[in-house]
Amino acid sequence: MRTKTWRRSSGFSMAELVIIVSLIGVLTAVGTPVISNSEKMAMGAETDANLGKIRLHLELYLADQGRYPEQLQPNYVIGAKWNNLNGDNLTGKYFDYSAYTYYGGPEGKSFKISCDRAPYSVRDRTLDQNGVLREE
Repeated sequence: MRTKTWRRSSGFSMAELVIIVSLIGVLTAVGTPVISNSEKMAMGAETDANLGKIRLHLELYLADQGRYPEQLQPNYVIGAKWNNLNGDNLTGKYFDYSAYTYYGGPEGKSFKISCDRAPYSVRDRTLDQNGVLREE
């Protein structure tokens, strides 16, 4: 008499594969928005840090000259006479120094620094003399 021997299969069943693929799909659907939001937060942090660096140089200029530099037309921050920043100081992962512009108010009483974030379809970020950050 012959006895039946069970041979173990060497692969996954169709049900197991469907469960695994479904699980991967769920994890991907949950993880994608988290990663996307993290990148936006990183862009914001980089922008805010660089705007803060520029503001620090403007405050040093104010302490030395008694007013902010007048610049009625928007101008790049790098190369301006009122700071000693170079391109490496404002270049990060998302934005380089050419994204930052300075607008000085009349008589040196106010200013606005702006970061052009258009390549990422994110609203521009600005900082004024009072330290107020805005998205425009």
